[in-house]
Amino acid sequence: MALAGPAANLALAAVLALGAGVVPANAAPAVAFLALLQVTAILLNLLPVPPLDGYGAIAPFLPRSLRLTFGRWGSISMLILLAILWFVPAASAWFWTTTFRVAATIGVPLALAVQALREFKIFG
Repeated sequence: MALAGPAANLALAAVLALGAGVVPANAAPAVAFLALLQVTAILLNLLPVPPLDGYGAIAPFLPRSLRLTFGRWGSISMLILLAILWFVPAASAWFWTTTFRVAATIGVPLALAVQALREFKIFG
């Protein structure tokens, strides 16, 4: 059940990736960017960090003591994860490289997604 969210994100990413090829040219970058955001959500959700879905998928197989320990850290684990992705270059590089590889694998037109990302960028 924990993997239903990432599965739905994957289905939506695939539909958006296909849609980027059939929508009007001026909308294609936005649709491709939305598909890339879905892939980003999939990969974040699959990380085995409480309270994410990846942790929910493995939690039933963990010893009770480990689940209790992780449960205590659950309230700040997302902040720790985001700090790692933001401040640890190797972790960020791994995450984004994986995101772009998965997106390319499911057919997201990356050139269009990057074009939209540049247009959407708020900072810098």
